[in-house]
Amino acid sequence: MIQWLEKNKIQNKLFSVVWSIFLLTGFFWLTEWFIFDETGTCETIWWVLEYIIVIVSAGIILLNFICRKYSWKVILAYGIVGVIVLLSTYFSKDYNFIPVFLILGAAYQQNSKRVITISALLTAVFLLIMLICSQTGLVENTLFWRFDGTAPRQSLGLVYASTAPSIYLGFILQYVYLRKQNLRIWEFAILEAVNVFYFWATDSRVPFYLGTAVVLFFFIENLFRNHWRFTKHLKWLTIIAPGLIAAGTVIVYFLYDVNSKFWGTIDRFLSCRIWYGREALDTYGIKLFGQDISWIGYGSGAPEGTYNYVDCSYMQILLQFGVLLLAAIVFLYMVGIYRGAKRGDYWMVCILLIICAFALMEPYLLNLISMPLPILAVLALDSQSEPIKFDENWLKNAINAE
Repeated sequence: MIQWLEKNKIQNKLFSVVWSIFLLTGFFWLTEWFIFDETGTCETIWWVLEYIIVIVSAGIILLNFICRKYSWKVILAYGIVGVIVLLSTYFSKDYNFIPVFLILGAAYQQNSKRVITISALLTAVFLLIMLICSQTGLVENTLFWRFDGTAPRQSLGLVYASTAPSIYLGFILQYVYLRKQNLRIWEFAILEAVNVFYFWATDSRVPFYLGTAVVLFFFIENLFRNHWRFTKHLKWLTIIAPGLIAAGTVIVYFLYDVNSKFWGTIDRFLSCRIWYGREALDTYGIKLFGQDISWIGYGSGAPEGTYNYVDCSYMQILLQFGVLLLAAIVFLYMVGIYRGAKRGDYWMVCILLIICAFALMEPYLLNLISMPLPILAVLALDSQSEPIKFDENWLKNAINAE
């Protein structure tokens, strides 16, 4: 049986299918079609797809176990994380991390080029469809406004104005990972032009500024023949960086003083993100396995009540899901960065660190829909010398990579 499974690559085929369903289901949940559906049909479809994701992912994990793909260290680590996820789910009453946990288990030793190619293609198609539909009236294009009443911000058919540009930032990072040193000037130019468009349409500053910085950074780095000559000497610092960032972030929220002019200046620059985070910290406190919190924001379909949304991903996970789940997610990033540094893949190292930085201001630390790249921590990594090349069969070769 094991030989038959390996010969027919059943796990690979199943994972490509479930990964695609997982992404499409997540994208669908973010649309205003889903949010404003009054019939309940969209929610029913979404739940059916969620059950399919859970069942198929669990089946892949079982097949991997039968084929002895997991070492005892992996089984032990995955088992510990599984217990943490279950306990955090029970106390938070939020089930979103269960399919993520199963997807990560099913993804073990899948080919990174194939997995990220699928997610990048689906992301690009989704963003294009939503742009067309929102501009032609096929989906509601809600307008949001800043606190001062200026700058109308288009939702582009999604739950909030910053959602589309954040997903696009995730696409930029995926595209950079796939192309690496093969990136050309015209590709950087197109990536930045689309980034500017999203900024013009949504006035979402954080994704725009970070997206521009990413494009410029990798463009400059690709001008040099000796890539990452300085980064190579920071190996251990980059590996522990996610832990330092997470710990530093929590400390900042504890140190924040609402009466301080210094903190007030920083907080105004960050659109009061620290203030709301400190308010949530004082209100709910920190639990080992999290607690039931209803976040109320300004997005479409948000529940009524006083705004309390915490944008910082580290604080949101810490407050809602607890200390141990945040620690597990940070460890996942550290493993990914270690594996990238060990193989000399500093594109991957820098991309994971960029997501860690983005998570300081937006809730995308482990959102595999918008930012799929943390999944690299468990995938089979290609050599840094094998990025995608746009030849006649590039897509076929990428999708069929083993």
